[in-house]
Amino acid sequence: MKNLRQKRMLLLQAVIFIMLNIWILRNLYGLEEYENLISLSYPEGAISAEAFSRWKESEGSSRTAEAAVWKDGGEDLISADSTGRERKAAFYQLKGQPAAVFGGGLLRGRYFTEGEGDVCLLDKETVRYLFGSEDVTGLKVQRNGKALRIVGILEEEKPLCIVPGQETTSFDTVTVRKKDSAASSNLVVSMLEAVFGGADTERIDGKLYTVTAWLFYSIVMSVTFVLAGGLCFQVYKNRGTRLTGGRWFGYCILFFFLEAALLIFLWGVRAAAPGSDYLPSYWSDFDFFSKLFKEKSVQVKDLMMHQEFSVWKQILEMWMNAAGGVLLVILLTVHSVHSNILGAI
Repeated sequence: MKNLRQKRMLLLQAVIFIMLNIWILRNLYGLEEYENLISLSYPEGAISAEAFSRWKESEGSSRTAEAAVWKDGGEDLISADSTGRERKAAFYQLKGQPAAVFGGGLLRGRYFTEGEGDVCLLDKETVRYLFGSEDVTGLKVQRNGKALRIVGILEEEKPLCIVPGQETTSFDTVTVRKKDSAASSNLVVSMLEAVFGGADTERIDGKLYTVTAWLFYSIVMSVTFVLAGGLCFQVYKNRGTRLTGGRWFGYCILFFFLEAALLIFLWGVRAAAPGSDYLPSYWSDFDFFSKLFKEKSVQVKDLMMHQEFSVWKQILEMWMNAAGGVLLVILLTVHSVHSNILGAI
C-alpha cells in the first residue's frame, strides 16, 4: 500500500513537472516575439521630428525594420457624437511606423501611414464603451472639437488614443524593431544615440528578457537532471549487491541524465543566442560581467517603471512568469528528491 501511494505521488509530481515546463516554454517562446524591440526614452521634447526624418533617410536606419518616435500628451476626453458618450483616454502623438511600438497588437483595421492627418488608433475597450461595438473603423470621434477618423483598434488594456505626430512636434521616446533579432542591440542603441543623443536615456531591450529567461531555464533544468541522475545512480549502486546488474544499470541511468542535462543546456544557450552583447571577447574579463550585470539590472527597473503600452506589460509578465515557473520547478524537484529518492537510499 505504501509503495502504491509513493508511485501515485511520483506520477502526480511528474505530471506537475511536465505542465510547469509547458507553461515556462510557452512564455519563453512568447518572449521571442519582442526580442527585436528596442526603446530609448529621453527628456521631454528632446527628439525633433526633423531629426527623426533625417535618420529614416540615412543608411543607419537600414538595420531596423520599423521605427517610430512618440510623445505622451497626457489624458484627454474622447467623445462620439452618434452615441453622446465620452471617455477620458491617454493621448499619444506618434510619428513613423506604429507597428514598431505595437507590433501585432492590432485587433481591427490598420495602422495610420506617414503623412495622414485627422486619424487615430483607439483601444478596444474605449470603442466598445463609445459605440457598443468593435467594428467601428471609418467612424469618427471628437477630441477638443476636432474630428478624428478611427483607422485601427488596438488590443490595449487601458484607454488610449494614438494620433499622427506633426512636423513641429518634439518627441520623448524612440522605438525600433531590428531587422535581425540576433543582431547586436548595443550596436543599434549606439547608432540611435549618435543621432538623438545618449544622455539620461532609459533603455528597454527585448533581447535582454529572452536571453536571461532562456539561460535561467536551461541552467536550472540541467542542474535538475544532473542531480536526479546522481541520486538515481546512488540508489542503484546501493542496491547493486541485491539486484542483478543493478550497478551497471545505475551507470546507464547516470549517463542518460548527464547527456540529457548537456543537451538541455546547449539547447537553452542556442535559443537564447546571447551574441556579443552578453559574451566577452575573453572569459577572464570580469569587468565585462560586472558592467553587464549593472547595465541589465537598470534596464529591468526601467521596464518595470515604464508600462505605457501593453507590449511593455506583456514582456515583463512573460519574463516574470518564466522565472516564477523555473522557481516552482526547483521547489518541486527538491520535494521530489526528498520524498522519493532520498527515502530509497
